[in-house]
Amino acid sequence: MGSLTDIHNEMNSLKAMCLHNNNGYTFLEKQKDKVRPIVKKEVDSFLHCGDLSDGFCTIKCEA
Repeated sequence: MGSLTDIHNEMNSLKAMCLHNNNGYTFLEKQKDKVRPIVKKEVDSFLHCGDLSDGFCTIKCEA
């Protein structure tokens, strides 16, 4: 399993691909009749991840 840094970098790359030329939203628009509502919700959440205007959460891990 990769480190948290590796996972973070992979997520940033995936997000960059989805945002490039609006690929994520283009996919949703072209497939709107085939995509379940939960998929649209999760894609929207993923594409807005890190946008503090949508709120944020804090997680504390007990050592």
